[in-house]
Amino acid sequence: MVDIANGEVHEVQSLPSPHPFFGCCIFKNRPYVIKNNIYMYKREDNSWVRMGRLRSSFDVGVAVADSQFIYIASKMNYTVHK
Repeated sequence: MVDIANGEVHEVQSLPSPHPFFGCCIFKNRPYVIKNNIYMYKREDNSWVRMGRLRSSFDVGVAVADSQFIYIASKMNYTVHK
């Protein structure tokens, strides 16, 4: 975690399992990491909560959110899903 005010970097709890190459975004004021599993970071207790799993195998390259959905783009064929 980077403190924007002073540029300091603070370590947070690691993900429950290694995730090379994943999508991440801020959704509803919370950081999310998306690969096969979907994890949300809870700052108040410095933990990751598994929110679910993608229903199909999808090689997530990028994740972007608006107020209602998280959009994921494949890094292989450039398809976008919500």
